[in-house]
Amino acid sequence: MYGALDFNKRTFSRAVLNGQYKLVRWFSPLEYGNPTTLDELLAACEVTLHDFVNDSGEMENIGYPDHPCHDPVLVERMLKKRHALIEHETGEDRPTFDLELGIREVKYRVKER
Repeated sequence: MYGALDFNKRTFSRAVLNGQYKLVRWFSPLEYGNPTTLDELLAACEVTLHDFVNDSGEMENIGYPDHPCHDPVLVERMLKKRHALIEHETGEDRPTFDLELGIREVKYRVKER
C-alpha cells in the first residue's frame, strides 16, 4: 500500500469525479479552504485518486506521490475541476458550522436563467 493514512487529516472530505477518476481531498476541520495548486493541496491535506476503469475496487491510491502510477498533471486537472465547482456552487469552502457554536446557514449560488 502506498501512503500510510494520517487520521489527523481524515475528518472531512471533498470529492470530485469525472467518470473515470475520483479525487478526494481529506482534511481536518481546521483546514477548510479551496487549494488551487498541487503543492497547496498536499501541504494541508491527504489526497486519494482512484481510477474506476482500471481499479474499480479503489485499492490503488494513484494520488499518492510515491505511487508508480502517480501523475501530478492528472491530480492538478482534477483539483482544478474541484476548485471550479466550489467556486461556482458556494464561492468558498468553509465549514457548514461554527467550530465552537454549531450549525450555520449555507447559501448556494443559483444560476440566473
